[in-house]
Amino acid sequence: MSKHSGRDSGPNLPCTWQPEADCPDCEALGRLACRFDRRDLINFLMIVLPFGVISISGMIRAGSSLFLLPWLGYALFFFVVWEARVLCRHCPYWAQNGSVLRCPANYGVIKIWRHDPGPMSVAERFQFVLGALLLIAYPLPFLVVGGQFLLAGIGLSAAAAGA
Repeated sequence: MSKHSGRDSGPNLPCTWQPEADCPDCEALGRLACRFDRRDLINFLMIVLPFGVISISGMIRAGSSLFLLPWLGYALFFFVVWEARVLCRHCPYWAQNGSVLRCPANYGVIKIWRHDPGPMSVAERFQFVLGALLLIAYPLPFLVVGGQFLLAGIGLSAAAAGA
């Protein structure tokens, strides 16, 4: 039996896909983010949006708007493919039956790889950090070359505040 519900959901698996009616009896209620919560999404957006809006605005002001498309494409690749490969597939939510990830953070990602219940390897941690740094660093040269120093500083501050 899972510690998180009265039903058998496998060893160490969250009960996110169990009926919500089981939630009031769950010992992890309020301590585990096992269900999608709009407040968590809003919190994530409040961390990511300031950096994104400032970077996009700065790139447009710097005359580098053509370079936004590759950055946005990379962001899509990072969150849907790269992050899923090195981070998400280690999570217990990945073990749930079905081909679509149903978790509070990356709901809807297609599960391309098999579940790896162990912790992330050193190489995977490095890849995740590198991928995130590339995402953050990409707009900065465009802002600096375009003379948008204030927006570059604010963008870096926003990224650091979200870290």
